[in-house]
Amino acid sequence: MASVNLNVKLDSNIKKEAEKVLGDLGLNMSSAVNCFLRQVIRTQALPFSLSLQVGESKFSVGGEVTPDKDEEAPKAAEEAPAAEAEK
Repeated sequence: MASVNLNVKLDSNIKKEAEKVLGDLGLNMSSAVNCFLRQVIRTQALPFSLSLQVGESKFSVGGEVTPDKDEEAPKAAEEAPAAEAEK
């Protein structure tokens, strides 16, 4: 299989943070991109959901990371008893 180069323009902080996480996982950027692209081919879809609605997904179009609804629910559940006790 012949190799080709892929040039990607991205924010330097994103690159640094991703390389740290990938390094902790024992991967380099090239291996991670290959994994991503193979998953796209295998599933014929992106391996995460995209949403224009805030809170629908950790990923959104435009690169802004938003919290997952499931992450907010436990916080609300923990705060409710405390709010009741204060009344």
